[in-house]
Amino acid sequence: MMQMDSLSDALARASMNRSRLVFLSELLADCNELECYKVLDMNRLLSERLINMPKHERARAITTEVGALINLIPESVVLITGLEILFDCSLAVDPIRLLATCAKNKTLMVLWPGFKTSSGLSYATPDHPEHRAYKASGLSDVVFLADNAHLY
Repeated sequence: MMQMDSLSDALARASMNRSRLVFLSELLADCNELECYKVLDMNRLLSERLINMPKHERARAITTEVGALINLIPESVVLITGLEILFDCSLAVDPIRLLATCAKNKTLMVLWPGFKTSSGLSYATPDHPEHRAYKASGLSDVVFLADNAHLY
């Protein structure tokens, strides 16, 4: 995982990676520079697709549904918000691996709903059933833009 200082640097670096993933600290969510990107609210759009699907079919359909939502946006860079739904244990999916797969043909900027630590990324507290921890060594294709970064 590489930490960058500016959005333009992060996007340029991501374009050279196998998976074009840029994670943004949620503290950057209100920055004006993000307004020019198409936003995909994963919580809202994915729940709309899954609500009428039987629970036992959701885990099988999640990869296809997420890919379809991302591909609905024609732009080459997509800003993804509302990632929390992907951590639902019943979906049995690794959110970062799923997004990395979807980021082969377009750059995904993802508002990370968890924490960045010196050792990697985490979501939820360790005692929470949806807790995930990712070591930095396993995130070599991920670019992270921290809250102290300059968006230009």
